[in-house]
Amino acid sequence: MNFWPCTSRTANDTSGFPGAIFLTIFSIKKSVKLVIGTLCFFVIPGALMALTGSLRLLGGAPAILIPLAAGFGAGLLLYLLLFRKWNWLATFMHELSHALVALLFLRRIRSFVVTARRGGQVRHSEGFGGETGNLLILLAPYYLPVLFVAAVLCRPLAPTGWFPWYDGAAGFLFAFHLLGNAGEIRQNWTKKQFRTLTGNRAQTDIGRAGYLFAALVIAALTFLLYALLFTLLTRGYPGLPGVLTTVWKYGAATLLFFYNTFLKIILYLAGLFSGK
Repeated sequence: MNFWPCTSRTANDTSGFPGAIFLTIFSIKKSVKLVIGTLCFFVIPGALMALTGSLRLLGGAPAILIPLAAGFGAGLLLYLLLFRKWNWLATFMHELSHALVALLFLRRIRSFVVTARRGGQVRHSEGFGGETGNLLILLAPYYLPVLFVAAVLCRPLAPTGWFPWYDGAAGFLFAFHLLGNAGEIRQNWTKKQFRTLTGNRAQTDIGRAGYLFAALVIAALTFLLYALLFTLLTRGYPGLPGVLTTVWKYGAATLLFFYNTFLKIILYLAGLFSGK
C-alpha cells in the first residue's frame, strides 16, 4: 500500500511567534514529552505482562479463539489482495483515529479531509488535556485500533445468535488494523518533510513527535490496549481491573529496580571518592 502522509493539527497552528513565546512553548512541550515518555517507559513491562496473560486466557477459550483466528486469516488475505490498494480507506481510518481521540479530549473538530492520493488532515481546537492531549491525538493512529475496539466493546451486547460470526468479524478487523498500522509506522518513521493539502511543508506525525517518544507511547498504549481488549473478549468487563493491577505491579517493580540500581551506583561512587 502506498501510504500518504496525514496530519493532525490544532486549529490555531501558526508560525512567526516571537522568540520568547516560541522558546516557552518549546520548553513546555519538551517537559510534557519527558513526563509522558517516562510514564510510558514504566507502563511497558506491566502492559506486556498483562498482554501475555490475556493471550494465555484467549488460548484457553477455543470457542472465541478459533473464529477470531479464522477472521484474522480472512482479513490478512483480503488486505493483501485488495485493501492495501485502497489508499483512501487507510487515510480515512488514520484521520478517524485523530478525530476520535480529539473528541475524547473534548476538542472541537474544525475540519476532516480525506483524499485518495494526497493524504488527509484533521484540524481541531485547543482544549482539555493541553499539550498532553495534543501529543496523544498526534500519535492516535499508531496505537488505537478503532474498529477492533468498537467490535470488542460492543461484544457483550451482541445477541447470542450472532456468534461465532461476530468473533470472526472482530478477527477480520484486528488483521486490518495490524497490517495497516505496520505499513503506516514504516512509512511515517521519518523526519523528512512532505507537502500538506494546504501546500505547506510539514513532518509526519512520528517525525513531529520524535522517534524515542513515539516508540515509547506507541509500545505502551498498544500493549495496554490489546491486553484490555483480549481480556474483555475472554473475561468480560470484570476482568479489566486485573489488567490494570498487573500494569501497576510490574511498573512499580521496574521503578524500584531502577531506583535501587541508581542508589547502588551512587553509594559505590561515594565509596571510591571517600577512599573507603
